[in-house]
Amino acid sequence: MSFSLEYVRNLIVKTASDTTGDDVEALLQAGRLEIEPRDAIEFIVRLEAVFDCVLGRLRYQSLSIEIDQLAEEVLAAVGTRQQERRPD
Repeated sequence: MSFSLEYVRNLIVKTASDTTGDDVEALLQAGRLEIEPRDAIEFIVRLEAVFDCVLGRLRYQSLSIEIDQLAEEVLAAVGTRQQERRPD
């Protein structure tokens, strides 16, 4: 299974919206996530659960990142996990 950047981006926005209650269209228009520390941890946990990956972002601090940049990080992490699982 492979994911496109757009698919990952949409899941990020949906997960952020579900976590914070922010409007999807507002998040897309901003192109950036601005999430407070407590919600940021919950967001990353949910996102990692969706993709079964480890992003190394579980720190108690605000999350401020471009949506496209995070989508690329998730895509890279998911790609690495998929390669690890493939039998030789």
